[in-house]
Amino acid sequence: LMGCSATRSCWTTMLRVSYRVLGRGDVSRLFYPYFVSTPLRLSDNDGFMHVNNAVYYSCFDTASVLFMERECPGEFGVHAALKPFIAASSCEFLRPMVVPQILSVDTGVSIIKLGRSSCTYKFGLFPPRSDVATAVGTFVHVWTDASGRSTEIPAPVRAAYERIFKADAGRSG
Repeated sequence: LMGCSATRSCWTTMLRVSYRVLGRGDVSRLFYPYFVSTPLRLSDNDGFMHVNNAVYYSCFDTASVLFMERECPGEFGVHAALKPFIAASSCEFLRPMVVPQILSVDTGVSIIKLGRSSCTYKFGLFPPRSDVATAVGTFVHVWTDASGRSTEIPAPVRAAYERIFKADAGRSG
């Protein structure tokens, strides 16, 4: 794979190898019950001609916000009494993405931990027509009231989280 150009067959081969080596469910498209597609732009590339690391986090953020807006209308937004706060985040970069070879990315979303006032999102970034993630990441959302104190997750939001909850995933990576 050394010296392999950024062609579709090369990327597919590298991603299949990664999946076998890692042997993890969270790198598979099948792990994620919810998806959001995000276009990529040439300006998303960094000086090394890879998609900039900050763009990965932007895709995670966009997916979590769109999930909330679509699945919990009226429970989320600027004027909502309770708001989620990102208490922690992570990203594991498995393979680089390059624009224009990849013009959009599908962000898979699942919930892997669900508590009284917080949840942990798991994300996977997938080039179109790829079943293996180029990156996986997490966000921990803590729900807060107007004073900034943690509070119970609103019932409609909890119901939406439960629809994409993977009960055994928090232990598997």
